[in-house]
Amino acid sequence: MDRVKRIKKDKNADKRMKITNSFPVVKRSLFQTSPESISPDCKKCIQSPFLDEDKENEGDSPFSLYQTSKVFKSKSNQQNSESSTSRGDETPFKESNIVRRRICDIQMQSPENSKAIKLALQKDLVTLISLNGDMKPCILPTVQGKHPELNSVTPDVVVNLLSGKYPYKCTLIDCRYPYEYEGGHIHNAINLYHTDLAEENFFNSLSHNMIGNRDIWVFYCEFSSERAPNMMRYIRQRDRKINTESYPALFYPEIYLLEGGYKSFFSSFKMFCEPQSYLKMVDKRFTDKLAEFRKKSKVCNLFEWQS
Repeated sequence: MDRVKRIKKDKNADKRMKITNSFPVVKRSLFQTSPESISPDCKKCIQSPFLDEDKENEGDSPFSLYQTSKVFKSKSNQQNSESSTSRGDETPFKESNIVRRRICDIQMQSPENSKAIKLALQKDLVTLISLNGDMKPCILPTVQGKHPELNSVTPDVVVNLLSGKYPYKCTLIDCRYPYEYEGGHIHNAINLYHTDLAEENFFNSLSHNMIGNRDIWVFYCEFSSERAPNMMRYIRQRDRKINTESYPALFYPEIYLLEGGYKSFFSSFKMFCEPQSYLKMVDKRFTDKLAEFRKKSKVCNLFEWQS
């Protein structure tokens, strides 16, 4: 008799082990399906006494967890709907959600409307990119570069500027460190590698007659990935701050970033560089200079950005 009980007990232990091992799989399947789609046998297995022996974990069966989560979600949805109706038109976030749903409904109902919406969004994006600082069309043809918020131009456009094909005054700003600049730069470029020099050259002698001028400023560094974009952002921020009361008017609306930087320009138009050479920032001969100028530019930039 004891032997029979022991055999039954071992069999029950095996069943319990199998069910508990299958618990995560059953739980995942339940959370991905509805209760109606669960077979009675599966429910019976899930609500088996082997899982309910421990009264402390009574509500931890997968089916009970599923039902609890469903009730919780329904309650939270009711609360959200009540709060949204009580707030009314005071919450633009909810309005934007409604607009998105309506657009999705239009897209589901009519493929032609979906295409029209996409084309309109693309046109708006192109228009936004082709505007300068004072919200007027850019003088120069721009491209989509590494920094979408900045107007970028190709080396060909810069060569056309240097060749006089555009009837506008153009100034090139080289944002590399002095030893890089001396090792080779674009013809007539000015070396401004930190914000103190930018303040001196851009904002020390301003007049209201300069607002809205069409002079062109092209910024670049070695790859136009960090130093030149940061300098451009600083110039635009200071310009906006000075002209807060006359927004969107600016002293320097036509500022551009040379896509690919000096490296890209030098590889295609070496004849427009002086001297005709290219010195890398990380050249081992100038390790000390790199540390010195990098520290100086960081200190100046930090001070100016905080002020």
